[in-house]
Amino acid sequence: MVCSYTVAELINLCEELEERLLKRWQTPIINDFQVMMANGKIRRWLEKTGLPNGSALQNNLLSGEEGMISTEPTKKLMQLAKEVRSDELLQALFDQYNNSQLFPAIQIYAPPFYAKCLEYIELYGDRCMGELKLESITLRQDPAFMFVVIRIN
Repeated sequence: MVCSYTVAELINLCEELEERLLKRWQTPIINDFQVMMANGKIRRWLEKTGLPNGSALQNNLLSGEEGMISTEPTKKLMQLAKEVRSDELLQALFDQYNNSQLFPAIQIYAPPFYAKCLEYIELYGDRCMGELKLESITLRQDPAFMFVVIRIN
C-alpha cells in the first residue's frame, strides 16, 4: 500500500483527528485512570490490614452502594429477564426466535414488552461493553445483545 499524502498533509490530518476525536475522549480516559489508581490503592491498603478475603471486601465496599446510576442498566435488564421468566408468551418467543430475530417478533406479538425494550434502549442504548471504543456496537445499532443478557439472567 502506497501512501499518496505529503508529510504536511499527514501532519494536518493528524492534527485534525486529534482536534475532532481525541480531545473529546480525554475526560473518560482520565476518569478510568483515576478509578484504576484508586482501586489499586484500596487493594494494597486492604492487603496490609491482613483481613481475610480482602478482594471480596473491596468489591463489596465499592459495589454495594444503593442508588449508583452505573448499576441501573443491569438492574433494568434483570427486571426484563424476570418478566420474561414469568410470562408464557415471552418465554415462547425467546424459545422460538434467536437474538437477532427477537426484536421484530416482540414488536408484533408482545407490544407492551417491546415498549419496555424501546424504553431501555432510549435510556441505555449507548452503553455497551467496550463503550469507550469507537468500533463497539451499541444497542441502538443492534439490540440483539440485550436479549443475550436477558436470556442468561
